[in-house]
Amino acid sequence: MQKVEGVSGNCIEPDVEIGDRDWSQYLTKYTDKYQIVHDDPVTMINCIRCSRGNIQPYSIEHKKLVAVLDFHSGKALSYFVKRLEQIKVHYEITQYGDTDICIAFGEDDLTSFVEVFEVRKRKHYTEEQLQGMRERVKLMLENVKIGKTVDNPICKPSG
Repeated sequence: MQKVEGVSGNCIEPDVEIGDRDWSQYLTKYTDKYQIVHDDPVTMINCIRCSRGNIQPYSIEHKKLVAVLDFHSGKALSYFVKRLEQIKVHYEITQYGDTDICIAFGEDDLTSFVEVFEVRKRKHYTEEQLQGMRERVKLMLENVKIGKTVDNPICKPSG
């Protein structure tokens, strides 16, 4: 493991005595702000979605998160690490590969990493937009019931 300057203390090990349900529901408190996805269909652990990977719980007891990021090349990873060094909060690089990196940090520091990790924010719709979506879904369901197909060039069978 690589220690980063400014990180205090020893490496924190992930929690092992915490139940699966607690792990899977831990990040639901961020559903109003960020896009939450399931990392693994078996464990159903909620993760915050980023452009290059996701943010997962690392230690619930110590309020730590870990960002698991994957890059298309080592050059892109090097550029990311240079941007990461500009952040003035404590973090720890727990894994540094050729094209991937894992970074553990405090949950309170999440807002400091949002821009660098390119965290995907949740979309918020106005009531008018929601009503328009409901009407389109209702119309689509009515068309399916009567067997009518929508005149859409994308949906038309070729031939």
